[in-house]
Formats: sequence, C-alpha cells, structure tokens
Amino acid sequence: MDYMDYKKIGKFIVELRKEKNMTQEDLAKKLFVDRTTISKWELGENSINTETLIKMSKIFGITINEMILGERINKENIESISDVTVGALRKNVVFKKYLSITIIIILILFLSFLSYYFINNFNSIMVYDINYDDNNFSIHNGIMVISREKVYINLGNIENNNGVNIISEKLYYTKGNKTITFYERNDLGGSYVSDYKDSEFKYGDLKYLISNMFLEIIFNDNEMSVLKLELSKSYSNNRIIPQNESSLKQDDINDLYDNIPTYIKDNFDFNSNDNSYYLEEKREDKTIKYTYFVDANVYMVEEVFDGYRSSFTYSKPDITYSETSDNGKIIKEFVYVLDSNECITGECNKDLIEYFKNEYLSMLT
Repeated sequence: MDYMDYKKIGKFIVELRKEKNMTQEDLAKKLFVDRTTISKWELGENSINTETLIKMSKIFGITINEMILGERINKENIESISDVTVGALRKNVVFKKYLSITIIIILILFLSFLSYYFINNFNSIMVYDINYDDNNFSIHNGIMVISREKVYINLGNIENNNGVNIISEKLYYTKGNKTITFYERNDLGGSYVSDYKDSEFKYGDLKYLISNMFLEIIFNDNEMSVLKLELSKSYSNNRIIPQNESSLKQDDINDLYDNIPTYIKDNFDFNSNDNSYYLEEKREDKTIKYTYFVDANVYMVEEVFDGYRSSFTYSKPDITYSETSDNGKIIKEFVYVLDSNECITGECNKDLIEYFKNEYLSMLT
C-alpha cells in the first residue's frame, strides 16, 4: 500500500516553488537532479523517495509531514497527516530492510562466485620444459602445456646423435605398476593433445607424469632405448598478488623480450602475473581470444561461434587444431608440422592450415 498521493504532492511542489520564485531548473540544481525529473514529480508521474522529500521540506521551509501529505497543516487535516507520515516512513524502513537483505545476498553470491573461480583457476595452467640428453638422442626444446581441460605435449625436434635407423617411438608414463600410453608412432617428434575424455591420462595424474614420463624408441634391428624425460616447470598461473619485481612498464617488458613479435607487443595486453600477452576481439559472429606465452613461446588462438569452439596452438613448427561443440564433444583435431608440411596426427585440413597462416600466423611476421 502506498501512503502518498504523488499527484497531490506534485501540485504542492509547484505551489511551494512559485512561492519561492524558483524555476524547475533552480530546484533541480538544489536537489542535484535533472530538470525533467522535477517536471515528472510535479506532474505526479514519478514517485519521490522520503530522503528527497526531506530535502525539499528544508528548501521550502515546511515540515516533512506537510511535504508527505501534499498540503499545509491545519485543524482539519492534522490527524490524516499523522497517519500518512507514519505509513510513509514505515514503508521507507521496510524498503531499506529489503534493500539491505538484497545487497547482502548479492555480496554472498559474488563472493561465492569469486571463490569458485579462484578454486577452479588458480594454478590451473602450467607449462613444463621437456629435456633429455645421452649419446644417442637429445631433446632440448620439448614443451608440455597442461590445464584442467586439456594437455598439450610437443617433444620438438629430437636429435638423433648417432644417425640410427628409427623404427618407432612410444610416449608414456607410469602410475604405480600401470603404464599409460599417450601415443605410438613410426617417427620421432610431433605433438599430442587431449581433453582427457578419450584418454587414460587425467589431470590428477600430473604428479606421476612429471616424475615418470618416458619415451621408448625402437631403432636399428629392434634395439630399444627408454628415455626418462626431464620435466621442469617454466610457468604457472599461481600468483595472487604480482611480485614487486614484475611491476614493470610496458617498454621495460618489451626490452626484456626482443623476440616477441612486434604486432603482439603493440596490440596485446601484457599480464605480468603469468608472463603472457592477451587479446580478445569480436569479428562479426565470432569471439576471438589470442594468448601468447612468453616463456614457452606458444601462440594460441581460440574462436568461439554458434556453439562451437575451435583452437589453434602454434609451437614452432607444429600447428595443433582442435574443434569442439558446446557440450565439449570433439568434432575434429589434428597436428600438422608446418616446416615439413606433414600431418602427424588426425586428418589434417589444408584449408584450415592456410586459414590460420593467413589470418593469425601472418600477423607475427
């Protein structure tokens, strides 16, 4: 129930304003509102909160009771003024109570969201360098990027030090007495990508993977070498507050990383927390997200459109492509070696490779 007659109050405001020889503009300035707001109040089109009525009562030199009733006090209306005033003030108190409860609920939901986001994103992306060296084989530029959603492994160019004849290779890790294989193929190097759905490897196995990752190589007359790969963490998004030494100006950062493509330095935003550059833009019906990891020298482009998500990951010389539906189902994925024009995993689509090279890779040169 609304205890105030706003049309009556509006006419009363007109009367009081004219008594003070004030224009709507004059009153608007005193109340810090627009002139059209005063006009709507005077026409009774908009409600007026109690705080504003109190301010107007002081401007016009009358009581708040008279302002709420919309007329001056006299013997005939003194009882009705009391009823209207009490009702209006009670309504205002109830409104404030519900407003406070609403604000508290919003704060609780906001804090819950922040907690959920923190739990699911803190330390959720890690980059590991992969190395190995012996008389027969060397790995010096391998990389593994792992998140809660995907794992990407690239052993880079494996050097065959003695020129042995490679028959096959197998990449795997051990978990207790169990051996879990990433892939087996008849050549060296290449990439592996998985979103865990069709793989035995799970995000929770990371602790086993970093200490028990092996590459089995069959060469010559079925001779075997098992390489225990060395993984060292080079990046993790595990900083809550940036360290002081990371608070560098953009020019200082660019000087430190001269190898970063000019286009990225000039157009992307730098995140000192994780040493990466980031950009998000809209193109017609697409949302495009770019990420460049400085330490790992990995360039990622993700397109989101019409319920589909496609991503290109470029870790020289490999291009890894993955396309998923909005429910996470993999539609297409492949790994393509750009230098040798080889398709090493999946069914490579040359049109997609050319599209990536022309649209996204060209901006890095």
